[in-house]
Amino acid sequence: MAVYCISLSDMKLMTSTLTSAWNLTNGRTLMSLVWLSNKSSDAMAVEEEDVDEVMELPTFVSLMQNRSIKSQPGVLPEGLGHLKGDSENTISSLLIDPTNNGSTAFTEEAFSKTSTMTFNHTVVVHCKESPYIECFPPALKPITNNIFKITFVRRPVWLTEAAMNLTNCKFNQCTIQKDNDTSDTDIVIIYGVGLQDSYPVPRRTTPHQLFAIYLMESPVHTHAGFIQNARSPWNNQINMLMSYRLDGDMFYPYYKLRFNPKPMDQRPNYYEIARRTTRTAVWLVSNCKTPSRRSQYVQEMQKFIDVDIFGGCGTPCKGKVCNDWTTKYKFYLAFENSLCTDYVSEKFFKLFDQNTHVIPVVRGGADYDKHFPNFTYVNSAHFKTAKDLALHLKHLASDLETYSKYLEYKDLYSLVPFMTAACKICTFLHTHRLPKPSQTYNLTSRLGVKHCRSPTDLS
Repeated sequence: MAVYCISLSDMKLMTSTLTSAWNLTNGRTLMSLVWLSNKSSDAMAVEEEDVDEVMELPTFVSLMQNRSIKSQPGVLPEGLGHLKGDSENTISSLLIDPTNNGSTAFTEEAFSKTSTMTFNHTVVVHCKESPYIECFPPALKPITNNIFKITFVRRPVWLTEAAMNLTNCKFNQCTIQKDNDTSDTDIVIIYGVGLQDSYPVPRRTTPHQLFAIYLMESPVHTHAGFIQNARSPWNNQINMLMSYRLDGDMFYPYYKLRFNPKPMDQRPNYYEIARRTTRTAVWLVSNCKTPSRRSQYVQEMQKFIDVDIFGGCGTPCKGKVCNDWTTKYKFYLAFENSLCTDYVSEKFFKLFDQNTHVIPVVRGGADYDKHFPNFTYVNSAHFKTAKDLALHLKHLASDLETYSKYLEYKDLYSLVPFMTAACKICTFLHTHRLPKPSQTYNLTSRLGVKHCRSPTDLS
């Protein structure tokens, strides 16, 4: 692994946090730089695949201000010079310690309890793109100028008229047709939750017309005939899958996250936040009996740590209690109702809302370690039992320095700005190649209960 390093020889040139670096090899923006040193001899680093380069900060700032400077791959502009070297120590703070039950091995730099600077030395964070993570706003380009006609079949009540708005959408060359009228439309979007086999399959009115199934629930809560009935009339009728599943045609998660580090003068004192929160864990939940057996899991945790439960499965959540939990607790249990492939509900993402300084604890069927940033959550999958997880949270809650680092890492990410459902769909239609009408899916096979598993962390 190679890293671009920029010497911080002149801190006066830092007008605020340098939040992005310019990739000299191909002229595109790289990663964000977050923690700056309070020692002039330290360095910043940005991960890149091919080469290790070191340049003085004045040159770097000059390049940032004049982005027209580019070079051929692997070749630096004349006069900059470079130094090959091992950057392993620079990024040692990002390594996982496999011998420590999945916990994080941080650097040993001294922690500042009075400053918003967590580290005395530079710490480098590598933003890794994933289906859920944007390092930068995507530079989408249209591949067609078609005006798509879209019809919703069985549109749910929560998908309101406001959700159909395209006013502020960059890709707005779509028209939303009357619900359930498929006579003159390009894309028929069928809401799949609760879709029974008795509901008639619409008749295709044009050869190019595409049928898409839209799903946001896991298979065990979809309550559709095709989930278990291999002879469902809906099998081999659908051309597009629109859902949270990563292997579908249109990836439609509840939310996405964007790498969005705050300027230095806007970052809170994470140590003070950690010191101020006195309760360990909170869980807001209304569905008590679930395939994941999350209630039983939490009951086991409560034998070892305090877990306050609000909602239908605990203390009624009213007024101030519902609003103040973010300032009292160190962890929020973002436990899914089912352990199904790729399923991550809104409860996890909403903890990345601005000024929500609580660390999520996840338990679900998605591959969190692959797709989400390290040190922004605690994964129950790293622990064999609920007891092991509870004891880990107890230790982490008492270690204010390490817990503060979790808060700081999580605060580097925020929710991608809101986009209406119609805008998401219209954007996708104009920027992606669509399947042919000849492509159809066996929904029972692709979306059925075989993509969910039973818990193995409970006796």
